[in-house]
Amino acid sequence: MSQFVRVFSWLLVAFAVLTATGDTGQGAVARVAWSVAFVVAAAVGFRVCSKVAARVPEPGLRTRAWRRSVAATSVTRFHRDPRELIVRCERRIGRPVDMAGYARVKTPSGARKHVLAVAAGYVWWLELHPWRGSVGRALLYRPLDGLAAHSEPRRRGRHLLELSWPANGELFVTTLHGPGADRLAGQLAAEQFARAGAGASAHKEGQ
Repeated sequence: MSQFVRVFSWLLVAFAVLTATGDTGQGAVARVAWSVAFVVAAAVGFRVCSKVAARVPEPGLRTRAWRRSVAATSVTRFHRDPRELIVRCERRIGRPVDMAGYARVKTPSGARKHVLAVAAGYVWWLELHPWRGSVGRALLYRPLDGLAAHSEPRRRGRHLLELSWPANGELFVTTLHGPGADRLAGQLAAEQFARAGAGASAHKEGQ
């Protein structure tokens, strides 16, 4: 609306100039009177536009502020709500996720953060972008079959986790932390014993 008023005000200025300088067939007094009227109307229009612009923020500023607010809320939920992390892992893996948590791994170049998830009979390592509140691509995955898991609680919400596959000679050491760490550590241990029990039962039945 303010943009329309501004354009119309400029048209009134143009009419004032044409009336004052052009040959309209009117007397000099009439031309001056019409020019003054056009100029006054244009001034009123510009004044209205300036008041509207001062009172209402530009849509671009409001849109950016709203997007920043939504992004901050999303990142907060991402770090505090384990269900939000599970949903984002499912989008990346494309399969239902039983449990997920944050993992920190020590490397020669420094500590790196990942997401550790259990889905479809596998343990998944996924990229983590904490500042954007997003989960990246899957780095690797290993089957729950043959897994030997051992965890040691360090302090509330933190576990030193060792995942090994003796048959393949693989060992991964990481630290679970944040919401969902306790449940993820417990589920990995439970999966290990459940699959070992199922294997022992199958072996007895086969004898």
